[in-house]
Amino acid sequence: MNPYYIYALKDPRTSPARTFYVGKGTGNRAWEHTLRVDSTRKGQRISEIQESGFLVITTVLADELTEAQALKLEAELISAFGTEDSGGILTNSVIPSGMVRSKPKTTVVPSGVVEKAQVALELLKASVLELAQANPEGITNSVASKVLGLQSDYAGGSKDNLAWSILGLLMREGKMVRGDAKKHRVVVRRGDESLLSSPTYPQPPLADGCVPLADWGADPLFLGLNVKAFLPEASCWPSSLSWCSPRSSR
Repeated sequence: MNPYYIYALKDPRTSPARTFYVGKGTGNRAWEHTLRVDSTRKGQRISEIQESGFLVITTVLADELTEAQALKLEAELISAFGTEDSGGILTNSVIPSGMVRSKPKTTVVPSGVVEKAQVALELLKASVLELAQANPEGITNSVASKVLGLQSDYAGGSKDNLAWSILGLLMREGKMVRGDAKKHRVVVRRGDESLLSSPTYPQPPLADGCVPLADWGADPLFLGLNVKAFLPEASCWPSSLSWCSPRSSR
């Protein structure tokens, strides 16, 4: 039985209830949003609904999906509904805040294509991060391109521009740093001082208060636990990243 499903959060203050968020998940993921309300636009909408005396309606739209099927369906639904950034109704944040989109006046941008591209970009960035985390010495642009199948032979030769752009975005977001020999390493923000002071994990931190995620230890028993839960300030981590946590979290 495939564990993934697609869900929608709906606002009961309208009739019919209006969808304001679409996501994918496993287990209790769909209901966690209302139990741990965050400060995103989605969280603000949930707070408004609850403060009005209503309960958010959580609806499972499709279940028994593989991860690939769930990712595709999620992207299609976000594209169909549209986000508030593009004039749609969803509070999903698929376009990085602070990014200004520009286009030639003669370019036609079909509805939903930006959302699709941004969902796909988040998956690409997650893949590069996971590849780098599995290689503590770091990865080069060329390696990322070849291993992940991102190379192009357009106009002759190997073109690694796509991987280079993804690495650049990750470095700008503070998730990776470039070290010696043009290798890029994963970093984690210092969101919990007690966690980083544990003797289990090495110090000192890198520049900007970061430490390499790969230096936290490679015990496979720690992999698969959600690092986001232990680094509350690392808001930039995608929800799909689940790598390691301290021993005390077992």
